[in-house]
Amino acid sequence: MSHAKPIFTMTNASFRIGDLCLLKDTWWQVKKGENWAVIGPNGAGKTTLMRALTGQVPVIGGRLVRNHSMAAPKSIGYVSFTLEQQRIDRDRRRDEARYFSGRVNDLLRGRNVVSGSRFRHDSNHKKRLPDIIETLEIGPLMNREVRRLSSGELRRLFIARALIRSRGLLILDEPFEGLDLQHRQQVSKLLDLVIRIGYQIIMVSHRIDEIPKKVFQIIALKDGRVIQKGGRQILLKPTFLDSLYRPADDAKIQLEQPPSVSPTHQVPIIDIRNATIRYGNRVIFTDLSWQVNRGEHWSIDGPNGSGKTTLLSLITGDHLQAYANEIYLWGKRRGSGESIWEIKNRFGVVSAELQRRYRKRIPVLHVVRSGFFDHIGLYRSCNNIQKTQADKWIKRLGLEHLVNRRFDQLSFGERKMVLIARAMIKMPEVLVLDEPCQGLDRTNRRMVLSLINHIGITTDTQIIFVTHRPEEVPE
Repeated sequence: MSHAKPIFTMTNASFRIGDLCLLKDTWWQVKKGENWAVIGPNGAGKTTLMRALTGQVPVIGGRLVRNHSMAAPKSIGYVSFTLEQQRIDRDRRRDEARYFSGRVNDLLRGRNVVSGSRFRHDSNHKKRLPDIIETLEIGPLMNREVRRLSSGELRRLFIARALIRSRGLLILDEPFEGLDLQHRQQVSKLLDLVIRIGYQIIMVSHRIDEIPKKVFQIIALKDGRVIQKGGRQILLKPTFLDSLYRPADDAKIQLEQPPSVSPTHQVPIIDIRNATIRYGNRVIFTDLSWQVNRGEHWSIDGPNGSGKTTLLSLITGDHLQAYANEIYLWGKRRGSGESIWEIKNRFGVVSAELQRRYRKRIPVLHVVRSGFFDHIGLYRSCNNIQKTQADKWIKRLGLEHLVNRRFDQLSFGERKMVLIARAMIKMPEVLVLDEPCQGLDRTNRRMVLSLINHIGITTDTQIIFVTHRPEEVPE
């Protein structure tokens, strides 16, 4: 392998996102036949490095030379949260034009994601598509509207897209996030297969156990710089990983409890009676009944596409069909005259959908404070007590260094941490957490789960928790 030719070479390279210069003086070369994993804490620059390879981030210093056609941006198969966000945003921006023209059904569908116009007439694309659809079990998703898909279903479509697009190089930024156990195992086997037949992989992962065994080279990033390159037998050792990730701080802050409710008031806080959700002929679930009583914490389980996020959106009022079903919150039926803001004030929410919608170019401090008002953006002034509470949560989650950074310029994991702080600052009566650990490094996962346990044990806040990973369900 030492005599293999390089497919790309970075020499003293630096990159720009907005007004930020990142990954200064980066030296990195990937040779033909090498498979790499990229590791490092949230905000280290991993996604920026991958976006530079795919031509989405400009080089402002040094050189990035593509020595092989497989490393050309149009030839790379790419999977990332950022790419998914861009495609969904583009589809939503077209809504006004659709309604104006009367083409309201001309929405982005699974087939448009997997085989865009660029690949439609490619003979290799036509040959590979049926096998990929079968392997990833995405046939039923091809005609579905992308905005109706779960995060795991969407992730499988983009993995299929990357396999079709690739001319030999796959760049996979957290490819397993959002997938249930069955589909994680499925994608793992698929990656082993594509490596065996000659594809090269560069994979970003916060979960060391998910790095394929045939990925032998590791590049480690921290604080916006490459700090080490080498073999997996050295860089995946616990001693090196302990030095790469900061230790989790298990110290607790004083948590302000929401007002206690009189124990004589025994109506369930959530009562769903025989709910049915459908889109046209497609039924998400039918005759679903569920009660959440005071003092209970719940975990919601199920495979990709089973309706977990839809169920949560019925409760929080983010789903229009909530008003077509019999749903009671704190003993009062939805749609009986309450304000949507009265309901939202009692919930704190963290979800992939919220993260997709929160696209404001505002400082992190304003994002966190907006949690008091349940707005996307900050349009009201906080009082001194609220400002102090926001500062406590920023400090508790180790976000002090980000307070003046623009939210849209953060990494996926950093944005997740900021939204967790936003959800928690008002100590809501119900904390709804839909895959809260998605995209977090091992330190932040440990800290967030410890904090959720602490809230569940020591406060009156009730927790509703969704995850595809049983080991992450709070105690």
